Amino acid sequence: MSRTRRLGLWLARLALIVGMVACATLVALFSAVTYLELTEGQAQSPISILTGVLIPVCGLLAAGCWWLFAESFRRRSDPGRGARRRTRS
Repeated sequence: MSRTRRLGLWLARLALIVGMVACATLVALFSAVTYLELTEGQAQSPISILTGVLIPVCGLLAAGCWWLFAESFRRRSDPGRGARRRTRS
């Protein structure tokens, strides 16, 4: 693998980690805002509805970043990746 390709791969991995941390931080922030809105009795405000919707969205984005980060360490030369191997009977 060339030096430029390895550098690009590590920069992409770094970007995925930063994206995952940012989305996880947003999940924590939106959870806190939603909790405060619900405990203060203003559950009908647009902020509580918006943050309630954004919690699972940001959670899925964080999980997707983690999945892509983990997949970037797999070897590309795996022969049976994604396909079932046939066994002779």
